[in-house]
Amino acid sequence: MAKEGTYELPIYSSIQEVLDAAGVKDTADLSGINPLLHLNDKDTVFIPSIHTDSNKSEIKISINAADADTLCTLPGIGPQTADKIIQYRIQNGLFQSLEELMDVSGIGPAKFEKIKELIRL
Repeated sequence: MAKEGTYELPIYSSIQEVLDAAGVKDTADLSGINPLLHLNDKDTVFIPSIHTDSNKSEIKISINAADADTLCTLPGIGPQTADKIIQYRIQNGLFQSLEELMDVSGIGPAKFEKIKELIRL
């Protein structure tokens, strides 16, 4: 974000409203951000930077914004588990840590270990 910090916005504000308030750097990776997603109280929005090392781009899937089809690209995540992840977000708000993903039914420590390097908030 161009202006990192804490922003107080009206209830049910969208991620787009956060982006508008904070600004976005040219290096921001918005590929996994759903700007229409509404935030709950005390949600944290993390906007990663685009990283490149040598010739490859390092892009991780956002567990807070990815749709079901994108989540299904992760090893061991099928349509049912992807739907459970989305339902968890709807009921509990955005994930506050990657490890919180293990609170979703069907994702235990073994599955989490397989995907933890491929995901981000």
